[in-house]
Amino acid sequence: MYRLAGLSQDCYLSLMKNGYAQDCPVARTLDVVGEKWSLLILRDLAQKGPLRFQDLETGLGGVAPNTLSARLKTLEEQGVIEARLYEAHPPRYEYVLTAKGLALRPVLKALRDWGERYAEPSAAGVGTSVPRAFRRSGPADKQRDSRSAPSR
Repeated sequence: MYRLAGLSQDCYLSLMKNGYAQDCPVARTLDVVGEKWSLLILRDLAQKGPLRFQDLETGLGGVAPNTLSARLKTLEEQGVIEARLYEAHPPRYEYVLTAKGLALRPVLKALRDWGERYAEPSAAGVGTSVPRAFRRSGPADKQRDSRSAPSR
């Protein structure tokens, strides 16, 4: 595969690990916020404001501390969040969205709206779900409802 792209194997593996390597706005955005947990970190910061590491870890439930630390570092390096020192000894930080991060709020809202409309809650009941009566109905709901409607 890498030979077809005209790349060395090392270069190809680095691109696959570190991003999409496409000059497309969607791909570039995913390079910044597309890793697992990143959008959920941004969701929590957008909804709750500044949060400490422990608050994020508790709120995300299931994220490994080393993964959370890596995602926070990446988001900070990309200028999407900022770490603010709130205690000097030992050094402790809280995380807050920057202007660049705040600009993602409409994207997070669009993802939430899409999820309410088209994504079914998991069978395990993990996460927050919207009761069916309060969900907007979309094409998938109409198709599902027509199959389950009693025949007359």
